[in-house]
Amino acid sequence: MKERWPLDVSVSFDKDDRFLENKGLNITRETFPGGHDWTVWRRCIRSFLPQIFRD
Repeated sequence: MKERWPLDVSVSFDKDDRFLENKGLNITRETFPGGHDWTVWRRCIRSFLPQIFRD
């Protein structure tokens, strides 16, 4: 398979999401613009932490 650039990761996400849903898991997919750097990680953490510490 020839790799495209920029890499279309949504295809991989869709496959992963379907796999998890077929296993009965409720999932939420959220993507953030940017690369693999601290600014993106900070956005991810800020979004994710309230979800795991809610009542």
